[in-house]
Amino acid sequence: MKLYVTATTVYTSATAAKLSVGQRRCRFLDENILAHSAVYTYTMCRMDCRARLAERYCGCVPHFYRNVEELMNLRVEKANSSVIIDCECLPNCDDVTYVIQSYVLQEWFLGTNLQWGIVTYPRMRYSRDIIFGFTDVLVAVGSMAGLFLGCSALSFMEIIYFMTLRLFWYILGK
Repeated sequence: MKLYVTATTVYTSATAAKLSVGQRRCRFLDENILAHSAVYTYTMCRMDCRARLAERYCGCVPHFYRNVEELMNLRVEKANSSVIIDCECLPNCDDVTYVIQSYVLQEWFLGTNLQWGIVTYPRMRYSRDIIFGFTDVLVAVGSMAGLFLGCSALSFMEIIYFMTLRLFWYILGK
């Protein structure tokens, strides 16, 4: 068999890496929540979830999983319903995915043979990054205020200053 694959690369920028797991919706290898593995990968998370599911239904873990003293609890109790398993398996933040582009089956007289190769080397990388940050919000609010109200973000800060701190010192001074 000859396999031809293409690669897709995803990486996370330094600014997006500072976000919480819930905000960026991915995990790095060192952000481990698994009981059966020392590092986090999506596949290991799914295996860990299956082991917990087996523990729930039969009270045992299959022999090919690592032994763990106590499995993490994935049970969420709901009123008048059954127990739900929530794995929280997220994709890896930095990942390379190989997709089979084509394959060819071929007779070979020497036994089993597998040949694989990359069809085209990756020319693009997908990145996770913050698109609209705090600075962008400040610019958008300031420009809208300037266009529609004729004032700037600094004018808003002055109004807040005169309504709070300046008023406080004026009342204390009298």
